Amino acid sequence: MEEAAGAFIRTVSNDRRGQGALLSKAKAGYRELDHSRPCMLCGHFDGYRGACAVVAGAVRPIATCDHWASVDDQAPERPGFV
Repeated sequence: MEEAAGAFIRTVSNDRRGQGALLSKAKAGYRELDHSRPCMLCGHFDGYRGACAVVAGAVRPIATCDHWASVDDQAPERPGFV
């Protein structure tokens, strides 16, 4: 189980490899309180760290951005994703 969790964290931090740095909140369209597509249900969100693979800085689970992606859409690309 620890190995799977470690793989998830490594993969999240490397999601934007080759695409440059993480986006600022302004460039990503980050906004608070979105009940239809919250970060906590996004495939880029790492709830353990309160971080995102796309947006720089701390990310709240109930926020969203223009790069929201379903967890189901992201899971096949992430070894160890649970």
